[in-house]
Amino acid sequence: SRVDGDYFVLLTKYESHKELLRMMSEMVRARNVAEEEEKDVNIEFGTTTGIYLVQESDCELLEMLEKADMARRSINEIIREKILLYYDKEIPYSVEVVVEQFKEEETISEVYDAVRNNDIEICYMPRIKGDRENIVGCKAVPRVQLKDGHVLESDELTRLIERGGKLSSFALATLSTVCCSVGAWKKLGNKIVPFSIEMTASELSIHNVVKKIDDIVVKKNGLEPKDVIIEINERYLADMTTVLEMAIEKLCGRGYNVVISRFGTDHTAIHSIRKLNVTGIKFH
Repeated sequence: SRVDGDYFVLLTKYESHKELLRMMSEMVRARNVAEEEEKDVNIEFGTTTGIYLVQESDCELLEMLEKADMARRSINEIIREKILLYYDKEIPYSVEVVVEQFKEEETISEVYDAVRNNDIEICYMPRIKGDRENIVGCKAVPRVQLKDGHVLESDELTRLIERGGKLSSFALATLSTVCCSVGAWKKLGNKIVPFSIEMTASELSIHNVVKKIDDIVVKKNGLEPKDVIIEINERYLADMTTVLEMAIEKLCGRGYNVVISRFGTDHTAIHSIRKLNVTGIKFH
């Protein structure tokens, strides 16, 4: 409905926060399309929108509209074409930020689907000693291609994995894919070299993680713990939990190679070596 002048109000239902984010995302896209269509017309085009999320405790419609309008009016001329959301403690913030969060949730869902469908692509980076033909190991680097064609590389995946949640077992899925390939190669009578994979603190803190790694490596694929190098970024050790420390100790005790990667980029370097029975370090 039209309240006054160019001030319009829309009440809409949503079943979940995710559904609301999707609607906001569509609003931003529709506005961008409209701006693109009007760019060749010699008129000034712009919109300001304020949004308020109705709470269960709300009972007065006018108060709800006032909060949405408060967000709308907080936009000054410099950011006139933004959409602001009235949020906690009367602090409006840009819906563009919310939309980015929603896009990230969509990406996480796609990566999760890739894990379930075994669509993780593995790139093997050789470790060479002396002669370039002398390959002494390799690093398994996962990549995931999204529906829009964009390929998520290792660093982008790590950032999403660090959020925990449904991607907490991404490294185990990567390990399973790698061990399946290496195990099949070994069964053909071929020589194999140790391979490394990166694991985050959240991945190494899941319940029974060492047993799950053992099941993948030894039971299912006939490999030995010494064939596997687990790399842990040094920054995870700055606020190391007891669960993480115990997992590292168990892995080392079972014969897995545990390496601190990006060594020297944080303040835990010497402390880490003293405290943990790790196999080695990798300098950044």
